[in-house]
Amino acid sequence: MSEALNFTSLIVALPSNGRLYDNPKLAKGEIELRYGTTHDEDIITNQQYIARGIVFDKLIESLIIDKEININDLVMGDMNALLLSSRRAMYGDKYNVKITCPNCKNSDAVVIDLKSVEYFECGDEIVGNSFEITTDFGNVFKYHLLTYTEEKDLEEQQKRLKKLKISKDEQNITLRLKSCINAINDTTNKGEIIRMIEQGIPSIESLQIRNHMLNNMPDIDTSIEHICKECGFSIDTKFGIDIDFFWPAGRTTRD
Repeated sequence: MSEALNFTSLIVALPSNGRLYDNPKLAKGEIELRYGTTHDEDIITNQQYIARGIVFDKLIESLIIDKEININDLVMGDMNALLLSSRRAMYGDKYNVKITCPNCKNSDAVVIDLKSVEYFECGDEIVGNSFEITTDFGNVFKYHLLTYTEEKDLEEQQKRLKKLKISKDEQNITLRLKSCINAINDTTNKGEIIRMIEQGIPSIESLQIRNHMLNNMPDIDTSIEHICKECGFSIDTKFGIDIDFFWPAGRTTRD
């Protein structure tokens, strides 16, 4: 009789603690994944998936044990936590990156310890994905944090604008506000909200809204503090959750 390899699963705690979701499966604040296999490496290297921007979707859908959970319902920070845990389970805690000094242009090899990555978590006071802020101008804005599918839709809008030679950076703030704001004062009609945003929100008010969102947004902390080995310049940067996070740059190299 042939024997099968034994694998254990891992429980991934979500930065949101499940507080943003009505779905009881997500409200538990944790998701069970199986350990990745060579089959999952095939997913990571699938050029069609990479070109279509769905390689992470396919990977997590493959690893997640409860197939009734829809990853598109997750907020981006929780999705990042699943990707982080998947990367650690598949290739270990060492992640090799190169950091280029903006002062002297020297490039240092840096090893990030992924097990030390911390969470920005939702507090106990948060119940549901609905938030409200009254700005210094006295306007009341209600918004929600974008889900993974909404983030992907936003990225597609940005790609279309790029083809029209409209700067992504110039449109990013406006597009995000139009996607996540649900009410302005007594106005709840989405078309009217979009019109109001397109007319322009004062920059200082927009900043207050975005800071409020950031303070409530669960995520993993990808920040890196590094001192340039060549000139001693202090560098504050972040590592990206992209295809190189898994393959091939994420593989452990010889010391």
